[in-house]
Amino acid sequence: MWFNKGDGRYYTGSNRNCKTAPPCPTAAQQAAVLGVIDGTSVLIETIPQSSGSHSVAADSKRNRIFVLSRHPCQLSARAATTTAVGAGICGSNNGCVAVYEHKVKAKDDDHEEHGEHHDDD
Repeated sequence: MWFNKGDGRYYTGSNRNCKTAPPCPTAAQQAAVLGVIDGTSVLIETIPQSSGSHSVAADSKRNRIFVLSRHPCQLSARAATTTAVGAGICGSNNGCVAVYEHKVKAKDDDHEEHGEHHDDD
């Protein structure tokens, strides 16, 4: 889990997220996702990731979120269902670091939109 102070959200690298209501007794009922949670602990969304992905980090200045997308190491029933996700993120099944960006309006942007721009000259 990573807290990004730039947007006030938590990000989770969850490689065994339940596809169905918990409990998830089998691997077929689990999937890797990037979880996005707001500052009040409310789940905002889950974004599918490649099989086994679980690492996440964030850059608070640019509000970019980084997720390691793993190369599928075996062609099991589980990997076969999630390989397409990794290929869609990376463009191949070689693995990559997926980069997401959360665009947050800067506090000064509100003033400029309403004609309240102030120069310090």
